[in-house]
Amino acid sequence: MPRNAVAWVDLARHYTALGLPDRAEPAIRVALSLAPDARFALRAASRFYTHVEGAEQALALLRRSDATRSDPWLQAAEIAVAQVGGRE
Repeated sequence: MPRNAVAWVDLARHYTALGLPDRAEPAIRVALSLAPDARFALRAASRFYTHVEGAEQALALLRRSDATRSDPWLQAAEIAVAQVGGRE
């Protein structure tokens, strides 16, 4: 699991489901460090941050990624997160 971004995202999801967001966040950060432009990791992280810390951090994460410029799935996530946060 140490180099598997999907496994780290899955671990974060389990921690979140158990009501342990403080344990989930480090797992999300590891996933993003392993695969910073991977669609799955970015979308999962943006969803996590939207629910736990607010839309601002999620939106910043998506807008920082070069992948968002060319990936319609990430663009859709950016639009959704912006709407949740009351932003354009």
